[in-house]
Amino acid sequence: MIDPASVDFGADDGVITASLEGEIDLSNAATMFASIADGVPNEATALILDMSDVRYIDSSGLRMLLELSKRLGWRDQTIRIVVPADAGIRRILSLSGVEPVLPIDASLEIARQRLDDHTDPRSSI
Repeated sequence: MIDPASVDFGADDGVITASLEGEIDLSNAATMFASIADGVPNEATALILDMSDVRYIDSSGLRMLLELSKRLGWRDQTIRIVVPADAGIRRILSLSGVEPVLPIDASLEIARQRLDDHTDPRSSI
């Protein structure tokens, strides 16, 4: 069976970018959490989680996002989540109520700018 989600990493000046693709649900949320957490070294200052290519997310995926935010917070690392305004999962994030809690940006450029500016509005569309 093919895993319905994948993650690819990049790094730039202490900021890790994890680009997710596919579907995040009960079948793979724990594995995705472990992969992402392992991909962010203690020396990193921030994680940008690019979910532009995520087609579906369920409550397990939402819990994964909240746990990542919590874990990075313990390590004094920043998280920014990229979900374009027209992405299908944007509505799920909005309805679930995580938008006021997680910093969600509409593009990688906005996320990088927020990190550079040290601004942290919870949601910037």
